[in-house]
Amino acid sequence: MSEGGNIENLETMGAVEEEITPEEVIKSCIHHARCVNGARAGLRSVVKALDAQIARVCFLASDCGVPEYVALVTGLAKQNNIALDRTLTAENLGLFMGFAKYDAASQKARKVVSTSSVVITDFGRLPAENRELLTEVVGDAIEF
Repeated sequence: MSEGGNIENLETMGAVEEEITPEEVIKSCIHHARCVNGARAGLRSVVKALDAQIARVCFLASDCGVPEYVALVTGLAKQNNIALDRTLTAENLGLFMGFAKYDAASQKARKVVSTSSVVITDFGRLPAENRELLTEVVGDAIEF
């Protein structure tokens, strides 16, 4: 190959941007929040944060099968004007919160404890682009 061909290939490779999925945006936000103890999971902790109005955003599992649980969390979030998202499964929420055991050899999660709700009270040092993407994903105004 000539030098010109290599330069063209490098230029086209740099021009390709990866599309960030909503799941990756939420994973990043939960990760940053966990670093500063700003993420809570489980019904009791989530309800306390929603009731005290210290929650910034709430994630409720899309596969949560308990109607009373869903009604309580959505009602508190709506009452206190807290953004609510229902796109992730309970297993993904548990994985993002770190409720998993990892295989030593392959570094893959083998035992994941699912959680039906997660609330973020402090985002930590979340990059500006992630803030914009999270606002697009959730669709509500979020106070950062």
